[in-house]
Amino acid sequence: MKYYHIIGMIALVLCSVLLSLQDLIYPKDESIMANKGTRLSLSDGLLPTWIPVLFGIITPISFTANQMLAKSFRRGPVKFNIQQISFMGFLVVNIIVLFPTVYYWIFVDFNLRLFVVGIIGSIINTFGKVCIQNAVSLGPAGPASALLAMNSLILLVYDAVKNSKQPTLTEYLGLVLGLFGSLILVVPGMFERMVQCMCFGGNNASPTKRKVKKTKGESKEGQ
Repeated sequence: MKYYHIIGMIALVLCSVLLSLQDLIYPKDESIMANKGTRLSLSDGLLPTWIPVLFGIITPISFTANQMLAKSFRRGPVKFNIQQISFMGFLVVNIIVLFPTVYYWIFVDFNLRLFVVGIIGSIINTFGKVCIQNAVSLGPAGPASALLAMNSLILLVYDAVKNSKQPTLTEYLGLVLGLFGSLILVVPGMFERMVQCMCFGGNNASPTKRKVKKTKGESKEGQ
């Protein structure tokens, strides 16, 4: 892992944290707005502030661990089939989640529209997760993870267009950090050249590389 991988992951984690805190910094529910129309403080939200921050940090770490596990399964001596493992894992998890929720069905009226939307959303979600697992296991994990992290940014843009509103400051900061972190992981060569130009005066090679080239040139002259 190189330095730009760490920078990219930090930027994506900060993006997730800012987007998670969005509803607490700028609450949308009128029940948590002040009587005079001014917004309440961050501690007056519906949930403690550490909950969205914790999920914002744990979520990318969990996705990364899941993807690295899928990649190791394919490269191991057994050569597992990623599609079969993914579908089986999602099936087991859904069954485990389904058991406790069955108890609460008796307290909720059946809604056909929500049922159909949930079924369609579950199919799309499972298909997307399997595609991500295949992309990570067959190709480079960095670009696949970066493109996956773009989903929060796409939802942010979609929400702004749908509601015809301007993004808030935290959403702008999250958008910039998310794009920055994703670009670092997708095209690290461009970021590395930019850093080299800023640190080494626009030369294409760093001092270490120039020293290696100079040593090779001197060895050829000696021969």
